[in-house]
Amino acid sequence: MQLQTLQAEILKIKHPVIDQTLVELGIIKKVRIAQKIAIVFLAFPFVGISVEELPVRNQIVKSIRQVIMRFGFEVKIIVKEMSSADLQNFLMKEEEMWYSLRDTRF
Repeated sequence: MQLQTLQAEILKIKHPVIDQTLVELGIIKKVRIAQKIAIVFLAFPFVGISVEELPVRNQIVKSIRQVIMRFGFEVKIIVKEMSSADLQNFLMKEEEMWYSLRDTRF
């Protein structure tokens, strides 16, 4: 039961600036649970950029860790670069769902 609840919570994690979940954007590819360790496979659009240059990436990893650790699991993150098809899908969704562009107060 706890595992199903954890999976449901992971599915709800949203991107900090794009109005979509990390699963919908193709960032969370899969999660494996082994013993008390959750191994999270992530795909980012651009891997060669440091966390300091992309603070959003740090926010994403932190939000994933927080959710999983609440369930008592250790977290291991494995990062790869998105495939070209996943990147195109991500960029399309990013453009459609960017929070600041949806703000009609401008």
